[in-house]
Amino acid sequence: MSELRILVVDDDRLIASTLCSGLCQHGLSACAANDVDEAKALLSGDAFDLAIIDARMPHQSGLQLADWISSMGTPIPFFFLSAYADRETVSLAVEHGALTYLVKPVQVAQLIPVIHAALARARERAQLQEASVRVETTLRRNREISVAIGILMARTGVSRQEAFERLRRHAREQRRSMEELAQELISSEALLSPARSGKPPEAEPGRK
Repeated sequence: MSELRILVVDDDRLIASTLCSGLCQHGLSACAANDVDEAKALLSGDAFDLAIIDARMPHQSGLQLADWISSMGTPIPFFFLSAYADRETVSLAVEHGALTYLVKPVQVAQLIPVIHAALARARERAQLQEASVRVETTLRRNREISVAIGILMARTGVSRQEAFERLRRHAREQRRSMEELAQELISSEALLSPARSGKPPEAEPGRK
């Protein structure tokens, strides 16, 4: 397994250097940037697994860097490390996509588990996004599955993604296609509700 690459962004050169040195001693690869422009240059030209960003820096803030990172084609996970712990700054950090927010001073040994936890959370977030995209794609391609998902959502009150996963799980267990199960579910709904007019509800593409 290759070593993790961490970018430390802090206008205090001593803090940035100390953190990088400590992270390297713990088996990670770390690089420092002392302002937003330098961080952008490094992120544009190299690959990093995580960025640790000072929330407040002169000229351009860490929040502005967070916006830029989020706009990247493949944004990297990041969290903030700052001397400020006021509620407004923390709330802004979360709104900008930070995985967590730490208040200085912080020992390097304390950072290691936070880094691994942040990366694990980032992976979970990416998996959820990928699952959501798969659901959307399937619903767009197959109208009967979309209708069946809508029926399950109405019957059980679960989210669109959970209804999709249930249908897929049953299909695998019964070694049948999702399309076949969807047709069966639609037929059973029609039999159970003979007096109801109209079509079964479809899972709306934008509904979570």
